[in-house]
Amino acid sequence: MIEQLSDAIHEIVFDTFQETVINYYECGHHDLNRNRVYQVNTSENRYILKFYYKPNKRIRELNALTYFHDAKLKILNYGIWKNYLEWSLYGYIDGDMLQSVIKVLTFENKAVIFDEIGQRMAKLHACKTFDYFGDWTVHKQSPLIEYKQFIIKDTERIIHNFQAIKAHQNIRDQKAVQIVRDEYRNIRTLDIGRLCHRDLDGRNLIVKAREDGMYHLEAILDFEKCVVFNEHLDTIGLFRKYFIESPELIPYFIKGYKKYHDISPSFNKELKFNLFRLGLDLSSWSQNVSKSFYDESIEYLRTLITIETDIINYHF
Repeated sequence: MIEQLSDAIHEIVFDTFQETVINYYECGHHDLNRNRVYQVNTSENRYILKFYYKPNKRIRELNALTYFHDAKLKILNYGIWKNYLEWSLYGYIDGDMLQSVIKVLTFENKAVIFDEIGQRMAKLHACKTFDYFGDWTVHKQSPLIEYKQFIIKDTERIIHNFQAIKAHQNIRDQKAVQIVRDEYRNIRTLDIGRLCHRDLDGRNLIVKAREDGMYHLEAILDFEKCVVFNEHLDTIGLFRKYFIESPELIPYFIKGYKKYHDISPSFNKELKFNLFRLGLDLSSWSQNVSKSFYDESIEYLRTLITIETDIINYHF
């Protein structure tokens, strides 16, 4: 496959721009085996070339970016190589992944970035509304009135997979299952479908140092999970990576978000459910995919169990 990708990289760039590839290297998150992403260098330009290993991923990016222009992510071309491998070619974005620099940033700089993340996320959620929820193909779309029923059914699927793992058959982890089921009563009624990125963390946020000496949000990457859904889930991803550990960043995020979109009271009502559901979900499938990601996921879930009674303190 790697040799085939080498051929694909050279052919796609030459066919698109009549430029010869000098070199390329991996720059994506390949441990989950969802895709392959490369920075491709020619004598004239730099590009990002993404290959999709799973169906319905590329169409999500194409459709989402049709509506959301503030991602600062520009698709230059796309196609199917040799009639089986979908790809998209992007303009190169200069900067660093947030996760690679956040530990060395001052609190002042983090506050600026999370204000900007709030603004950009709000623009995503406000750019287009829908009268359904689901994926981009009609047979995977459902009426809004069915959202709660769908989420409960899907959460039971997650629980089944989670409990099938021997390492989770203990009182502590089973407590997480009971908590999430107790929170079914607080699942929101979804009145409007909105674009939901569903993978917003430091791996997919590009920041760049500017003249003021601060890093600023440059771009949002990786829309291959973006569907029409409950917009609260994007913020839940930030809790997992940042807000549980650093709740002092929350006010800056809220300030930025509210510049472009209101936060529904339903966010606080279903916060505990969404936090625990995410932990169960990630821990239910990642063990045999990426040990490091699984370890991170189960640690997040077990942290939630420890701080359960304090979650109200994280309300917006």
